[in-house]
Amino acid sequence: MSTPADVGSTESASRAGAGIAGAEALLRLEDVNTYYGQIHILQGLSIQVAPGELVCLLGGNASGKSTTLKTILGIVTPRTGVVRLYQLSFLALGLSYGIWLCAGSYAALVVFTLVMGTGYGGYVALAPAVLAHLFGTRRLGTLMGVLWTSTGLGAFAGPPLAGAIIDYTGSYRWAIGFAFVAAMGSFVALIPLEHSAPGDRQ
Repeated sequence: MSTPADVGSTESASRAGAGIAGAEALLRLEDVNTYYGQIHILQGLSIQVAPGELVCLLGGNASGKSTTLKTILGIVTPRTGVVRLYQLSFLALGLSYGIWLCAGSYAALVVFTLVMGTGYGGYVALAPAVLAHLFGTRRLGTLMGVLWTSTGLGAFAGPPLAGAIIDYTGSYRWAIGFAFVAAMGSFVALIPLEHSAPGDRQ
């Protein structure tokens, strides 16, 4: 599968040269997992290459050398990273509503804005990459259409629903609480993606 002699040799060479002039690494991979279909090729790969350092990948056939280079070049997409960040974007959204719910000062509202912006921006930016990662690029246009249409429907129904909650309760807190529950529910619903290899849903 992965990370036999090639990864071990790379990591030891990286550690040996990491101190060159104390410079920051030019290349760093941390806990990378890459799949071909349902086959787990790279498993928890971590590499660090310092400036001026020469690194050689050593290993037998099917040990992950080519897959490592393809992952670095972006020819294949690692699962760890894109999916996890996508999940964390929804977690950030949920936490932002929790901050808003408990906010008692202007500073807290500023923190709410920053956390919510990070979560929402991450969701928007990562959605195409996650779809391509899980389903491939052949039907990416259709999948994006379905995703953004459903997002639009949610944006259409959300404000009137929040307004109705505010009118019924006479308080913003219940509406914010509903948004918190919805965002955290989305985060929980996305957790199984971490255990799904690319190609599972094709």
